[in-house]
Amino acid sequence: MRFWLLFIPILPLWATWHQAQGLFTQPQAAAYCQELKTEGKEWRLPQIYELFRLKGDPAYPKDTSYWSANSVSGIQKSSAGGEVQTAADKDQMPAYAFYLQDGDISITPKSKKIHILCTDTQLKPQSERSFSKIDSGILDEDFDIVWQEKDKQTRELKLDYTEAAAYCEALDLHGLSWRLPTLEELFSLVEYRFIRPTLNKTFFTHTMQRYYWSATQHSKKQAYVVGFKLGSVATSSQSNRSYLRCVSEDIP
Repeated sequence: MRFWLLFIPILPLWATWHQAQGLFTQPQAAAYCQELKTEGKEWRLPQIYELFRLKGDPAYPKDTSYWSANSVSGIQKSSAGGEVQTAADKDQMPAYAFYLQDGDISITPKSKKIHILCTDTQLKPQSERSFSKIDSGILDEDFDIVWQEKDKQTRELKLDYTEAAAYCEALDLHGLSWRLPTLEELFSLVEYRFIRPTLNKTFFTHTMQRYYWSATQHSKKQAYVVGFKLGSVATSSQSNRSYLRCVSEDIP
């Protein structure tokens, strides 16, 4: 199972890229981009969502990974159920490496040497998501959909892909029509400020840390899943069993 991540923000069309020669650790990659001076531009190591915009670009070789500036968060779930900052040195936390051709993201030790791209665009943080609780579920104002609200009885339900799609379509809840979310909709819930799970628990309670089905197929036998332990996305055999959370376009 290969992991990959994506973000929704669209980058300016005038973004330019610099591909360095050689292999670098992640700290070396960040320093290289910062020290790069060409035409008076300021360069930096890109975020995951910025690299994702280049996914599938034939200008970049297959099976080649590039460093992102993103590291695994140091915020973890405590034994009491709350969130606490770990004592681990931030520099020791692994980072995310990105395969441009297939969108694969791997959590990689910063000491590993891989390729880098630098960007000269101004850094824009991930946008704040807009949710609100309503009688029929969780209103997602960015996508104009309603998310199914889970409880202790439904949170651990695991089905294969076909069963999950049928479950959502047959769901009799609040008089709405339901379906599996697209990959973009499902992944938009990921917030990298947190891990275990990587999402806003104020709204999305009873969320398991492992993989959830999206409706987006990778092939006739595989579909995409999103994991909320570290905010990863993978391709999974449709015969595997994963968690699910349905959505509806019927806005009350």
